[in-house]
Amino acid sequence: MTTNFDRIRAYYSDFNEWGRLDTPAGQLEFEILRSILTEQIPAGSNVLDLGGGPGRYAFFLASLGHSVCLADLSEDLIEEARKRASSLDPDIRQNVVRIDVANALDLSQYDDEMFSTILLFGPLYHLMKHEVIKCLEEVRKKLQPGGTVFAVYMPYEVGVKSILERALSSPDQVDGANLERLIKSGHFRNHAIQGFQEAYFPRTSQITDYFERTGYVVEDTRSIRGIGYGNDEGIMELQDSNPARFAKILATINDTARLESVVNTGGHALITARIA
Repeated sequence: MTTNFDRIRAYYSDFNEWGRLDTPAGQLEFEILRSILTEQIPAGSNVLDLGGGPGRYAFFLASLGHSVCLADLSEDLIEEARKRASSLDPDIRQNVVRIDVANALDLSQYDDEMFSTILLFGPLYHLMKHEVIKCLEEVRKKLQPGGTVFAVYMPYEVGVKSILERALSSPDQVDGANLERLIKSGHFRNHAIQGFQEAYFPRTSQITDYFERTGYVVEDTRSIRGIGYGNDEGIMELQDSNPARFAKILATINDTARLESVVNTGGHALITARIA
């Protein structure tokens, strides 16, 4: 099985990826990941935001002074990114050095060892197992020695739960056949053209193995929203109404984010890995 990239492009042509980070769940994700990236990416880094869509994370990193290349499979999202970049403050815009259409399985348009940091906040949701390995090999070639990749994936347990919910609400998308395939392999292929399309939900042990076999040292694995997953709206309401309580809840989310049970059940998870 290989990913049907045309279906992925079609899905994102109708999906509000920019606005996703304005929902309560997106706001909590954005809050936590911005904090991680601010703390862990050295000043003045050369960053590739691969699968970065319309550029929310890319533009944030550019605002911190990093030199950023933004790339995505979707021509529509890249066109949106270019329009949004044109209205950025000039001091930020100058740090967005390239905005490209690119497939995560072929990064030949970039020089080897071009980047000190690469974000993978989108591709690993959609690529099949053998394609994940190919993607990680491509990314490794473009990283400088000692370079770091921040990769977000959807753990198997979370993926199965979400697709089971879809089977109940949208039986045209999920039936016994593709649900059974998902349970056995972690691969999901939507039967309809509506809704989330191709997907691969690996077990955390599997995704860790893919990184290690392609030459990375995995330094950290954590849930992003963790124990806040599913309570995002209530948490984000506290940001303005009770900042001290909000800060305490964020600290609790971060303190428990590396528990195996939380990683596997707390929504999207983040792997941080480095070239040895």
